[in-house]
Amino acid sequence: MAENNKKLNILYIFGFNYSLKLWKDSGALEREFYYFERLGKSENVHFTLVTYGDSADYSFINSENLSVIPIYSLFNKTNSKIGSFIKSIIFPFKVYKSLSNIEIIKQNQLTGSWVSIIFKFLLKKPLYIRTGYDAYLFSIRDKKNIFKKEFFKLLTKICLKYSDLYSVTSKSDYEFILSNYNFDESKLVLRPNWVLMSGHKIDINSKSNKSILSIGRLEQQKNYQFLIEMIKDSDFELTIVGDGSEREKLVNNARTKQVKLKIKDNLSYYELLDLYRNYKYFILPSTYEGNPKVLLEAMSEGLIVFASKIPNHEEIIDDHENGILFSLENEELIDQLNKVSKDTTLQNNLSRSAVLKMKNNNSVKICTQKEFEDYKNLLI
Repeated sequence: MAENNKKLNILYIFGFNYSLKLWKDSGALEREFYYFERLGKSENVHFTLVTYGDSADYSFINSENLSVIPIYSLFNKTNSKIGSFIKSIIFPFKVYKSLSNIEIIKQNQLTGSWVSIIFKFLLKKPLYIRTGYDAYLFSIRDKKNIFKKEFFKLLTKICLKYSDLYSVTSKSDYEFILSNYNFDESKLVLRPNWVLMSGHKIDINSKSNKSILSIGRLEQQKNYQFLIEMIKDSDFELTIVGDGSEREKLVNNARTKQVKLKIKDNLSYYELLDLYRNYKYFILPSTYEGNPKVLLEAMSEGLIVFASKIPNHEEIIDDHENGILFSLENEELIDQLNKVSKDTTLQNNLSRSAVLKMKNNNSVKICTQKEFEDYKNLLI
């Protein structure tokens, strides 16, 4: 790599049909920008973002470490996925000559990776593909049609072949890829999601002993109907942050079961961090997950976390040490909730241990250092 005072220029490709505006609307913008800024200031990295936005995406950039090229600032926007796909293929050929300073191409999400692969051949630079979850595995669990399953499987195979580094966020995904694909295994790395360690004093005993927080899309995968069923005859109150197709169904079910339910729309990153600090318990009853950021964030804020016994949760939580794991096949959750709510010593131990684990494994300092090491290794 060049001298230390020279900026490292990364071309950062968004997932298919994602834009800065979409990040803003979903509450992800502040979190993602914090990570960019951290790498920009600590390691002198500049990111050129390629988004599926239009000229409105320019308005979100206010940093010397970031610039943006919205695809639909060059094309007329289309609602057709096929049209978007075709334009995404044409796009690299229109702009690559203006990107001669780029040293690494980074792909965010598997979908849209064809853009990065085209840039790799045009710019002749190393390609780093990051996946937050395995799209092929999720398509199986979501019971998608055979065409979508085969598409994600083929795309994963192509990305493993043409990437110079391929990162996953969970041990489960790491093992799944090793077991299902033939490729150069040295390019596969495990890079879990990061959390911002606030460092503020946590007084778990001062929080309500009956209020539960959960965060996620209101879809079957998140299994909120199960959570409502578990607390229906208790005095626990539930707040869910998110939106999705099951919203009305959840509200009606909670009303029928006489469960006190409050659903909040998506919040910005810093609003979400403030919200965590108002709750003692965090529950994630998902049937499957990747490396859930909200679970990691809840642990970093010292909440007492309860999560379903699925592989991706089991690799994060050490049961009864820094959180509680529960079965989805019985009423173990409500039994554990009642037990923990009566034991303040256990509450304090779980809270302190959760914060310590996040500090040692998932802090933004550790994660950005590992990512920058990845960049340096790509340039050797």
